[in-house]
Amino acid sequence: MKVKMNYGIELENILEATEKLYHEARVDFDSSYKGICKDLRFTDEDFREDLVRIQYMHIALTDFSAKLQDVFNILRGYEEILSGPPPETQQGPPESEFAPEEPTMTEEENG
Repeated sequence: MKVKMNYGIELENILEATEKLYHEARVDFDSSYKGICKDLRFTDEDFREDLVRIQYMHIALTDFSAKLQDVFNILRGYEEILSGPPPETQQGPPESEFAPEEPTMTEEENG
């Protein structure tokens, strides 16, 4: 079972943490892919084994692809942070946008 985790790190540690994430994904991929990436034979005697190997290869590639997408997204977000204003100057919408509208009276209600 897979569980999604979210956590924050300091801005100055993003590249180091992302590099670690990439290398861990690469090691996992290399070890799993090397074990199943043997020559496929495509013969009557071996095609069932080929099917199993192809399935495992696909799983390994899909897992690695998902981890690469995570690394890509992190680096893209980091790029956006560096391109934007410094974090301490970023502000939310003005308070007036959150304040409820004051009710107004129509001429009929005023009397």
